[in-house]
Amino acid sequence: MKKLLLQIEDIKSQIEKLEPISTENQKKLWEKFRLEWNYNSNHIEGNTLTIAQTKALLHFGDDYKVENNSVREVNEMLGHDLAIVHIQKLIEDKKRALSINDICELNQTILVKPFYTDAISHSGLPTRKRIVPGKFKSEPNHVRLPSGDIFKYAEVHEVEPKMNDLINWYRNEDDLDAISKAALFHYKFVRIHPFDDGNGRVSRLLMNYHFMKNGYPPVVIKSEDKKNYLYALQQADLGNIDEFVKYIGQQLLWSLDITMKAAKGEDIEEDGDLDKRTDLLKKKLGIANSELTKRSNKIAYKLLKSSLKELAQTIKLQLTRISELFESTKLSTYINGYGDDNKMGPALLPPKNLKPDEEIIKFILAIDLKSLLSKKGKPKIGHVHKKIAINLDLYNYVIPLSKNRKIEKKYDESLSIHEMNIIAEDVKRSILNGIEQHI
Repeated sequence: MKKLLLQIEDIKSQIEKLEPISTENQKKLWEKFRLEWNYNSNHIEGNTLTIAQTKALLHFGDDYKVENNSVREVNEMLGHDLAIVHIQKLIEDKKRALSINDICELNQTILVKPFYTDAISHSGLPTRKRIVPGKFKSEPNHVRLPSGDIFKYAEVHEVEPKMNDLINWYRNEDDLDAISKAALFHYKFVRIHPFDDGNGRVSRLLMNYHFMKNGYPPVVIKSEDKKNYLYALQQADLGNIDEFVKYIGQQLLWSLDITMKAAKGEDIEEDGDLDKRTDLLKKKLGIANSELTKRSNKIAYKLLKSSLKELAQTIKLQLTRISELFESTKLSTYINGYGDDNKMGPALLPPKNLKPDEEIIKFILAIDLKSLLSKKGKPKIGHVHKKIAINLDLYNYVIPLSKNRKIEKKYDESLSIHEMNIIAEDVKRSILNGIEQHI
């Protein structure tokens, strides 16, 4: 840990010797941080906007119409960008100390306006919960871990005193180095989880408030590194807070490296940045990405082996408790509505009766639950079948849901974890409704 902190301070010192960074390079640097911070912090929480869409949205603002994404996702991305601006203003006011009201304002800014979300009632039944931005939670927001255990955040009556303690700690803690204090500020806030939604994004905003206030660049937790990020948080939960501090310090190295390049006048573009610029240019010219990504069998199989394979696993996990009622469960894949009853496996080979030149236009995920048992152990229902159609249109793949809903994505867009859960819950609800009607 000490070696990492010395490395960070050494790089920061080198950057300070190269300052001031030219106006042009400073602008490019900030635009990169702004894009990465907005995109990744929201994407970690399930926002489905692509980085290209995010860049276009930040560039064009309300004039840019994002397709196939909810209004709330678009508003939250723009709201998060406004929250970053608010952080900058707080930092510029040297005499102003961070307050609980500031933190509540950050939450209100990123969530924009009240909305309803799915939740579980105290009795364990599905319900709807109203989220009020900027207000402390009115109900517990504990979470169930994959192990089945309940991880408890602060109780409702504990939130206000714990938030007061957090602010007092932040204002008066002078013995810690900047990296440790920023990481601890993040972690202590998350353990309270004071709001009904937006806690992760606010924790990262607060962490970067401290970094930027002390002359460091903002830390960007990349969404593709979410697994390691959550693991570091879990280690802190187990008492190993140094593991989380170390993780944050390692992410800071990326930000310092980009800043160093900008200070030297070097190119700060990374792999993929040129693609982002191309996508933005296409938006300016009115050329849609979908015009360049057409359906093909190669793309279809790539989709099947990636997003749809993960979707099948998500559905299987959602049906775990229902499966306990049946003798057996099988999840199969059909191509163009027919095939060899392929199970979701690593090969996912085409069915033998698919002609070599036949274009794939549909996948079917078929769920077969066999023999619902009665109290006496005898079959009460022979089979329960459920099919999920994935229609492969020319430029998009479409997954119909109940109540005339659907999820539509371009071929270069993967299903998000949030979307997979929506589909899986839709399947689960449909199967339960069918069983209840039958019995």
